[in-house]
Amino acid sequence: MTRGRFVCHTPGQIKRLFFALLRKKFFLSRILDNGEEIINYTTIDYNIIGVKMEQKLSNIEVILLSIVNEKPSYAYEIDKIIEMREMRRWIRVGVASIYQVLKKLERKNLVYSRNEKEGRMPERKRYYVTAEGRKALVETSKRLLSSLEWYYLDLNVGLETSDLLSTAEVARCLKIRLARVQNNKKRLEEIYAAGNGEATKKKAVINNLINFREAEIRFLQDYLRQISGQVAARTDG
Repeated sequence: MTRGRFVCHTPGQIKRLFFALLRKKFFLSRILDNGEEIINYTTIDYNIIGVKMEQKLSNIEVILLSIVNEKPSYAYEIDKIIEMREMRRWIRVGVASIYQVLKKLERKNLVYSRNEKEGRMPERKRYYVTAEGRKALVETSKRLLSSLEWYYLDLNVGLETSDLLSTAEVARCLKIRLARVQNNKKRLEEIYAAGNGEATKKKAVINNLINFREAEIRFLQDYLRQISGQVAARTDG
């Protein structure tokens, strides 16, 4: 731990310092020392002060870390694996973001890179998982599998902001969506049926997506029946 001076004369100063340590690894603190205001700079090793700090990873970070854990890979290889496994059906990850996230993981000491050359190809960075990265992946996988999540759906935003549309316009838009959802479900079922030799986890992900699409189809059909009844009632009136 690298540090400057810490002089705490009151419980309030100790409390402020403690919460500052929890909030940041790098911070400037102003503490009174014999009536003078002093500035201390510190870099904290949380293990030394006995505070366990879990690295919260984004979903993209988890996916890239998982791929690198399977096999040390170049960024280009990772993109091809994501494409081959059709992961972009359920997670948003662009080619440019792969490079950015790998650098971020390296700064967090979850992966490290080596410049390597294969055949006539130019030298490229190949990424390897660290022991800390493997541990973070295990803990994150447990958290994601066991925790409850909220669904931040574009459909809900559309429903909330549909006041300026007529009921007929809402119904027309939802019918278009319903047709797209049904086509997507059909395509997912084809992928599932064709994946007899696929890993269990990939089939589980595809099956989960199919179940979500089935639930959305039921919701859209029910809601369309409701608003169709409203339109009919207004027409009769």
